[in-house]
Amino acid sequence: MPVTVNEALKKGTATLNYGSGAIFFIFIGGGFVLSNLYPNLSAWMIVGGIVLGLLFAALYWCLQVNKWKIWAYENVDNIHEFQQRAIDSKLLYADGSAWNRIIITSANDKQRLAALQERFKQKDVYTDDVMVPAETLIYFSKPASMFNMLLGVAMLGFAVYLLSTQSPLPGGILGVFGAYLLYSGFKEYTNTKPQIILNANGIQTADTDLQDWNGITGERVYVESSGKSSTTYFTYDYPGGTAKVNIGDLAIDAEPLRNLLHVYRLRSEKRR
Repeated sequence: MPVTVNEALKKGTATLNYGSGAIFFIFIGGGFVLSNLYPNLSAWMIVGGIVLGLLFAALYWCLQVNKWKIWAYENVDNIHEFQQRAIDSKLLYADGSAWNRIIITSANDKQRLAALQERFKQKDVYTDDVMVPAETLIYFSKPASMFNMLLGVAMLGFAVYLLSTQSPLPGGILGVFGAYLLYSGFKEYTNTKPQIILNANGIQTADTDLQDWNGITGERVYVESSGKSSTTYFTYDYPGGTAKVNIGDLAIDAEPLRNLLHVYRLRSEKRR
């Protein structure tokens, strides 16, 4: 029975990320237990647990990634979307990546992967959603803008308190951040211009004119991570440029936006 792209990605996250993470923490826990049993070697036991945890977690990933990949390729409904989103989620790596060279694959699995490449010759199949209107206008999220303003006010209030207690440096820094949050939140709250417009004709953003679906390629929604923070972007290529929109403060989440993109492109193709 076919599985959705979301279901395949959830299984990949559980199998690869949670599985390797569990192995890593088991070894760390074992290192701490042994450090209590052998106090003279406690430091070595802890370091050894960390090192072995990293090695065996990496080995587990190298052994399991292609097994999950084969299962997904055999069962997922839209293989092109799956592969792109798996790469965006760092569950898979693009062809040519050095990480692919350390994957451990049996001869049988290599044959199965080679045979499954035939599926990439087929187009992904999507269905229309009658609940989607003829046109969708996406604005800044009012609750998110209000939250930023309230947070900015709170930071400014605390900054004033710090300044009154003769802490100019932390108070000044906090005040700058608070003022920025208040300003940006107010600017977004009062902005009545749609940030994204979607329909069967094409896509328009606050910074780009309407682009016809016929010229649009590579439209996708993905998460870009930097350290512990992450930002969700919507991007697409069009003749003469690339649009990239941060949807974190918009009144839409990643999955509904992906559905809208599929529906409006499908409607455009049916019209043509």
